[in-house]
Amino acid sequence: MEPAAGRRPSRVRRFGLVVLHRFGRVEHVHRRWRGRRSVERQQLGRRQLLTAPLVVVSGPPASGKTTVAVPLATALRLPLVAKDLVKEALMDSLGAEDVDQSRRLGQATFAVILALARSHLETGAGLVLEANFALGRSEPGLRQLVAAASHAVVVHCWAPREVLAERYRARAGAGHRHPGHHDRLRLESGLPWLEPPATEPPDLGVPCLRVDTADHWDLEAIAAWVRETAAYIR
Repeated sequence: MEPAAGRRPSRVRRFGLVVLHRFGRVEHVHRRWRGRRSVERQQLGRRQLLTAPLVVVSGPPASGKTTVAVPLATALRLPLVAKDLVKEALMDSLGAEDVDQSRRLGQATFAVILALARSHLETGAGLVLEANFALGRSEPGLRQLVAAASHAVVVHCWAPREVLAERYRARAGAGHRHPGHHDRLRLESGLPWLEPPATEPPDLGVPCLRVDTADHWDLEAIAAWVRETAAYIR
């Protein structure tokens, strides 16, 4: 339909797009946009989530959690919320002059990552959540997340105690980690976090896969287990 003589074409806002209303083209453009979005959604559904799972990657210090969690999140096409990433940002901003302050920031970090995870799940998004969650300590906060998730699983990283102790000493000696962790000072108090129950996975009543990181571990096998167990598809 031709616009009335002397009438300026109007602008119509559709889904955040400003479209010039001329010659009846708005509905035509809108239909094409809507059809294209429908095709994109179908293609997205074929390769991404059937559900929005919560994948908890747990384990004691030096168990290889980050080494497993980063490529696993990539393989599953899920966002990663990792404790050390958040804690180190807090230490950069607030400082961590001694072990006690580092521990307090660590406690605050748990609250932050649980809140971030809850935000993801409440919007229908899954995620990989990585931290040194442990039996008898981490269940209250994590169980709330499990209740909010469509599906939840635990991937628990572990290794023999002597392997974990050697890794921790090597890591402290190398000095590559953020100085606010105070790894060398923590060594002076022994390694109590390498003893049960700190080395055991949290009891969440969901499937748990134990990954021995002292041995060769297969990323594809772990990802396949998560996909099958958490009703996840490519």
